[in-house]
Amino acid sequence: MRVIKRNMRVITRDILTNEKVTAFYHAFASGCDSLLDLGCCEGSHTKYFQIPNKLFVDVKRESSTLDPFLKADIRYADKLFTPKSYDLVVAIDVIEHLRKDEGYKLLQEMEKIARRRVLIFSPQGDYMVGQCQEGQSSYDAHWSGWTAEEFDAMGYFVILCPDFHPTLGIGAFWAWKILGVQEINF
Repeated sequence: MRVIKRNMRVITRDILTNEKVTAFYHAFASGCDSLLDLGCCEGSHTKYFQIPNKLFVDVKRESSTLDPFLKADIRYADKLFTPKSYDLVVAIDVIEHLRKDEGYKLLQEMEKIARRRVLIFSPQGDYMVGQCQEGQSSYDAHWSGWTAEEFDAMGYFVILCPDFHPTLGIGAFWAWKILGVQEINF
């Protein structure tokens, strides 16, 4: 890893194994008793988090195995959840599906809802912004592009993998904010 900004690290796909991603998620979830997964889709990452109390939220149910599940529009998270009601609030592969102003609003709401941590995962840059594939709902389209540098500037810690999706030729990043005084051991 090499440091390029105060809160940002860059790694390459060749050292980013599934085991390392799993270990990152387990470390990130450590010490948390509750998880709110906004825009969960199939919950392919968070359903394995070792957290006893979880709530999965999306506009449509993609998996019958996610329980409890709340069908709701995450753009109104501030109306759905009280401040500091979940230890960890995540949006994995979600923020790019919102318009930029909606994404900034969601980040503010996530920080209010979370007691301990906020975690984001997103493609790096403007990948497929404004494109809606035939047969896709508008919720599946990418309406904004985000960069690791933007999150670094907002005070988030960031891991950028510029070659995360080698077949697509795009990168991706994790961004997280720790609320209050606490440590995460990676």
